[in-house]
Amino acid sequence: MALDMMDMARGYEFWRDGCRAMAMVVCETLRLANEPVTSANIIKFVTSLPRKESEPALESWQKGYCGSCLEKAFAAAPKEDAEMLLDYIVRYFPNRTWVC
Repeated sequence: MALDMMDMARGYEFWRDGCRAMAMVVCETLRLANEPVTSANIIKFVTSLPRKESEPALESWQKGYCGSCLEKAFAAAPKEDAEMLLDYIVRYFPNRTWVC
């Protein structure tokens, strides 16, 4: 097995695992919200993620694509899954720096 250049980068696991977790959360939220999991919807969702902790409290964010998908997903998901999605999107993601 050949090494990829990314395998040589310090902190590679952080990026690999972080990207995997984010992709899982985004796709699972779309699926639970009964939205097609397409590249266009993924981009739309990611660009509407909250960037500040205060955004999810705003009605404008709640009515946006990410907020409305999250609301539908929360209603459809088992409690533990819904809480995990909510925690990642509303609490964990907005606290990431611009580097992430």
